[in-house]
Amino acid sequence: MSNSVLGKIALYGCGGCGINLVSGYNNTMEAVGFATLKTTYVDSSRSNIKPELEEKDCYILKGVDGSGKVRSENYEAIRENVKELLLTHTPEVMNIVVFSASGGTGSVFGPLIMRELLDRGLGAVAIVIGSTECKRSAENSLNLIKSLESISQNITSPLVVSMNINSKERSRSMVDKDVVSNIDRLMALASGQNGEMDSKDILNWLAFHQVTTVDPQLALLEITDNEDDARAVRNPIAVANLLKDTDVPDPELYPEYAFTAYYPATPDGWDQNLNFIISTDGCDELAEKFIQEVNRYEEIAKSRSSKVTNALKGNEKVEDEGMIL
Repeated sequence: MSNSVLGKIALYGCGGCGINLVSGYNNTMEAVGFATLKTTYVDSSRSNIKPELEEKDCYILKGVDGSGKVRSENYEAIRENVKELLLTHTPEVMNIVVFSASGGTGSVFGPLIMRELLDRGLGAVAIVIGSTECKRSAENSLNLIKSLESISQNITSPLVVSMNINSKERSRSMVDKDVVSNIDRLMALASGQNGEMDSKDILNWLAFHQVTTVDPQLALLEITDNEDDARAVRNPIAVANLLKDTDVPDPELYPEYAFTAYYPATPDGWDQNLNFIISTDGCDELAEKFIQEVNRYEEIAKSRSSKVTNALKGNEKVEDEGMIL
C-alpha cells in the first residue's frame, strides 16, 4: 500500500522519439516496489502511433501533419494546446516527460509540458535524447538546451534533465536501453512504497532551490547503481538514495540536500542500490558540445563551392515546360 501521494507517475512521450521509447510501457500495472504508469502519447501527426496504442491515451494536434524537424513549424499550435493536453491527460505529483532534442515536435511539446508542470509545483523529470546527425539536428539540440535553461529562469524553478546523446560511442540502441532503465529506476523511487520517504522528500530533491543555497537553474540528473560513478559526479547538489536495506551505507557524496529510502521488497531481477544525483556541473559542457557540432557543420558548408553546377551548354532546345527532349 502506498505510504504517500506518490505511487503513480504520469509519463508523457512527446514526438516520434518519445512515443517510441515509452510505448513499451503502455500503462504499466502495479508491481511491488514500482509506481504504476499513466502513459500519454503526444505528437503532431499519427505516423508514430502504433496500432496497439489506445486512442484515449493519445493527444494528436489537429490540422497539422508533423513538423519535419522545424521547431517553429507548429510552435503556436503546440503552445496553445499544452493546457488542454494536461486537462485531458492529467499530471501526477511525479511526472516524466520523454522527448528528443533534435526533432520538430517533441523538442517543443516536451519543454512546454515541463514548464507547465513545474509552474504548478509538481515534480517532473525530463528525459531528453540529443543527436547531431545533421546540422538541423545539432541546431535543434543546442536550442533545446537553451530553451530549458530559459524556461527554468523564466519560472524561477529548477528544471532537471536526464540527458542522453546518440553518438559513435553510444549507439541508438544503447541510448534507448539507458532511457528505459532510467524510467524503471524513477518508477522505483516514486513507488510510494519505500521506507523512510514521502512525497515532500522527492519534491524537495527536484526543487532543490528550496532546500539548498543553489539558485534555480537547469540541472542534470545522473542515476547509477555504481558507487564509483556516483562519486565521479562533480559537485552534487541534491541526492536521493534508494537502498536495499538499512545496513547499506550512504555514499559519501557531500551534497547540500539528500535523503535515503529503502525498498519495501526486492522485486524479481531487481538487485540495485541506486543513487539519483542532481548537479549543475556539466550543463555548460553540454551546450558547448552542441555549439561545436553546429560550428563544424557551418565550416563544412563554407568549404563547399558556391558555384551553381550547370549541365546546360546553352544550345539545347528547351520545351515550354523546361524539358529537353
